[in-house]
Amino acid sequence: MMVRGSLLLVLLSSPSLAACGDDTTPSADGAIDVAIETSPDATETDTETSAMTGAIEGRWAMVETQTALVTTQILGTQVQTSVSYYLADFAAGKLSVTLCDWLTADDAQLTTTRMGDKVLASLTPLVRTYTVTPDGSGFAFEAKRGYTLRGVDLEHLDTDALPTDGSDATVIDQDEDGKPGITLVVQGTITGTLFVAHRHIAALNGALESDTRISGLTEWTTEQSIFGSDPALLAAQKPVAVTHPDADKSHFVMVKVADDDTCAAINGARPTLFP
Repeated sequence: MMVRGSLLLVLLSSPSLAACGDDTTPSADGAIDVAIETSPDATETDTETSAMTGAIEGRWAMVETQTALVTTQILGTQVQTSVSYYLADFAAGKLSVTLCDWLTADDAQLTTTRMGDKVLASLTPLVRTYTVTPDGSGFAFEAKRGYTLRGVDLEHLDTDALPTDGSDATVIDQDEDGKPGITLVVQGTITGTLFVAHRHIAALNGALESDTRISGLTEWTTEQSIFGSDPALLAAQKPVAVTHPDADKSHFVMVKVADDDTCAAINGARPTLFP
């Protein structure tokens, strides 16, 4: 699956931005088979599964990992992994996700990219529909395809072409730093800032391991326009990226948390929530 116009060593994760509608977009094409690890203690696992109700309303913490192959002029082809942490709220058949933190790095640890606090503060939740359905002795989970826009305001978020010029009327300075689009901070082989807009598309397909834990795979693509960078060498790399051919390398885990938990609480509890 091609990741068109992907930014330099930067694959932004799924759902949570401005211009994101309430599931007015088409659903994901087909389902993704998901293998859920089970406890070696069959009795304990069977008891836990049979006790599941499938009721997941409330607040959850989510970590989502997306993996791609990215080729640039300087580094060649690298395996790149982006990791996103979210607050996820389930209510009335809707899933609302708010991005708490995001970072990406290549496997060689040559380059890392992050969103700054201003970018994170400028983002609004993405809302989409979800389903929990009986599946054998357990429950299958699906969150329909969601479209996320960052740094751009398009009338038709799923079909309008991304602008290629930072002066285009649809480009917005979302983080209000005087640069077009949103600004990403890159550190490593090349260090600097990158000014971009992008559209990200993702769907979640998995299963309940219990009433307090959900896991599965992420099906995703992304498009991106680069409007400039400092230094200019960052934008000049013109990266080409494709989603990793091993679908198991793009996945998510959700864990039930207290209804009053915040992004700060989730960010601080990552080692416990997602060991």
